[in-house]
Amino acid sequence: ALAIHSLANAMDGSASNSSALAFCLFDSTQYIGRLDENGYIRYECKSGFHLFWSRGQTNDFVEADLAAGKTYFVVVSVKVGEVSPELRPVYPDNEYLVFSILEFMSSRPAREYTAEHIQRAQKKQRKKVKKYLQRYEHHRSGGKLPAKLTRDMYIGSM
Repeated sequence: ALAIHSLANAMDGSASNSSALAFCLFDSTQYIGRLDENGYIRYECKSGFHLFWSRGQTNDFVEADLAAGKTYFVVVSVKVGEVSPELRPVYPDNEYLVFSILEFMSSRPAREYTAEHIQRAQKKQRKKVKKYLQRYEHHRSGGKLPAKLTRDMYIGSM
């Protein structure tokens, strides 16, 4: 499982206008959902390689190699004055951040999307997804490597 959590208002001196800060999240070509500063998404996925990314004014990417039955956290952070999300894998030894996320998650339900919503959004985003994945390849070939989420960075077991 992967919990993608927004800390747009909680830390890092970040922006706080939730209506203006909402981002689409993807696992390679698969639309995961839309996230704003007041929520998190719990995303169940298979073990192995994943490319998680966000779509805002710019894109940010995380390459992940996930183990079966483990839970990982990724934080979406937005700096003041920007409308571009930054995806940051959470290290399990960052006890303060892990505790903050767990506390936040216990205080509200995860964002949930119907299969119909996912299908509509997937269809709507299809052309853009191809363009953004080409951007990822361009950045990678130019030496700009994305953040990594490795198998040993799990927070707990499911």
